[in-house]
Amino acid sequence: MSGDSLDVAWDTFMDEHGNGIQEWVLSEMEQTREIFDFKDGTHIKWVDGDNIGFLITLSAEEVCDMLTAWEDAHLGSPQASDWLLARCAKAFAMLEVAMGFDEDETE
Repeated sequence: MSGDSLDVAWDTFMDEHGNGIQEWVLSEMEQTREIFDFKDGTHIKWVDGDNIGFLITLSAEEVCDMLTAWEDAHLGSPQASDWLLARCAKAFAMLEVAMGFDEDETE
Protein backbone atom coordinates (compact mmCIF):
# COMPACT_ATOMS: atom_id res chain seq x y z
CA MET A 1 0.00 0.00 0.00
CA SER A 2 1.45 3.35 -1.01
CA GLY A 3 1.79 6.28 1.37
CA ASP A 4 -1.07 8.17 -0.29
CA SER A 5 -3.46 5.23 -0.19
CA LEU A 6 -2.50 4.56 3.43
CA ASP A 7 -3.32 8.19 4.27
CA VAL A 8 -6.69 7.87 2.53
CA ALA A 9 -7.43 4.61 4.37
CA TRP A 10 -6.46 6.18 7.71
CA ASP A 11 -8.58 9.28 7.06
CA THR A 12 -11.55 7.08 6.11
CA PHE A 13 -11.11 4.98 9.25
CA MET A 14 -10.88 8.09 11.46
CA ASP A 15 -13.95 9.64 9.79
CA GLU A 16 -15.93 6.49 10.54
CA HIS A 17 -14.53 5.53 13.96
CA GLY A 18 -12.52 8.44 15.36
CA ASN A 19 -15.28 9.99 17.47
CA GLY A 20 -16.23 6.61 18.93
CA ILE A 21 -12.64 5.86 19.86
CA GLN A 22 -12.21 9.30 21.42
CA GLU A 23 -15.42 8.89 23.45
CA TRP A 24 -14.34 5.40 24.61
CA VAL A 25 -10.90 6.64 25.70
CA LEU A 26 -12.43 9.57 27.59
CA SER A 27 -14.96 7.28 29.27
CA GLU A 28 -12.24 4.83 30.31
CA MET A 29 -10.10 7.64 31.68
CA GLU A 30 -13.01 9.02 33.70
CA GLN A 31 -13.95 5.58 35.07
CA THR A 32 -10.39 4.77 36.11
CA ARG A 33 -9.46 8.28 37.23
CA GLU A 34 -8.36 7.20 40.71
CA ILE A 35 -6.81 3.85 39.77
CA PHE A 36 -3.12 3.42 39.21
CA ASP A 37 -2.20 0.32 37.26
CA PHE A 38 1.43 -0.50 36.71
CA LYS A 39 0.52 -2.84 33.85
CA ASP A 40 -1.27 -0.18 31.80
CA GLY A 41 1.49 2.37 32.24
CA THR A 42 -0.63 4.81 34.24
CA HIS A 43 1.79 6.73 36.39
CA ILE A 44 0.20 10.10 37.01
CA LYS A 45 -3.44 11.04 37.49
CA TRP A 46 -5.67 13.61 39.07
CA VAL A 47 -7.28 11.66 41.90
CA ASP A 48 -9.78 14.33 42.88
CA GLY A 49 -10.28 18.01 42.24
CA ASP A 50 -7.19 19.16 44.12
CA ASN A 51 -4.72 16.27 44.32
CA ILE A 52 -2.50 14.56 41.85
CA GLY A 53 -1.15 11.03 42.32
CA PHE A 54 2.25 10.12 40.98
CA LEU A 55 3.21 6.44 40.80
CA ILE A 56 6.89 5.69 40.62
CA THR A 57 7.98 2.12 39.97
CA LEU A 58 11.62 1.20 40.19
CA SER A 59 13.53 -2.06 40.04
CA ALA A 60 15.94 -2.88 42.85
CA GLU A 61 18.80 -1.97 40.51
CA GLU A 62 17.25 1.41 39.72
CA VAL A 63 16.80 2.15 43.43
CA CYS A 64 20.43 1.25 44.04
CA ASP A 65 21.53 3.47 41.13
CA MET A 66 19.49 6.39 42.44
CA LEU A 67 20.76 6.04 46.01
CA THR A 68 24.34 5.72 44.79
CA ALA A 69 23.96 8.78 42.57
CA TRP A 70 22.38 10.70 45.46
CA GLU A 71 25.34 9.90 47.70
CA ASP A 72 27.86 10.65 44.94
CA ALA A 73 26.13 13.97 44.21
CA HIS A 74 26.40 14.92 47.88
CA LEU A 75 30.08 14.10 47.70
CA GLY A 76 30.47 16.54 44.81
CA SER A 77 30.18 14.41 41.67
CA PRO A 78 28.87 16.57 38.81
CA GLN A 79 28.08 13.45 36.75
CA ALA A 80 25.89 12.07 39.52
CA SER A 81 24.18 15.44 39.93
CA ASP A 82 23.51 15.62 36.18
CA TRP A 83 22.15 12.06 36.18
CA LEU A 84 19.77 12.81 39.06
CA LEU A 85 18.63 16.09 37.54
CA ALA A 86 17.86 14.36 34.23
CA ARG A 87 15.56 11.93 36.08
CA CYS A 88 13.94 14.78 37.99
CA ALA A 89 13.38 16.64 34.72
CA LYS A 90 11.43 13.66 33.36
CA ALA A 91 9.25 13.59 36.47
CA PHE A 92 8.60 17.32 36.25
CA ALA A 93 7.75 16.99 32.56
CA MET A 94 5.07 14.44 33.51
CA LEU A 95 3.68 16.87 36.09
CA GLU A 96 3.61 19.68 33.51
CA VAL A 97 1.66 17.49 31.11
CA ALA A 98 -0.78 16.56 33.86
CA MET A 99 -1.29 20.20 34.71
CA GLY A 100 -1.98 20.90 31.05
CA PHE A 101 -4.59 18.13 30.93
CA ASP A 102 -6.24 19.58 34.01
CA GLU A 103 -6.39 23.05 32.50
CA ASP A 104 -8.02 21.61 29.35
CA GLU A 105 -10.68 19.91 31.48
CA THR A 106 -11.66 23.13 33.26
CA GLU A 107 -12.02 25.26 30.12
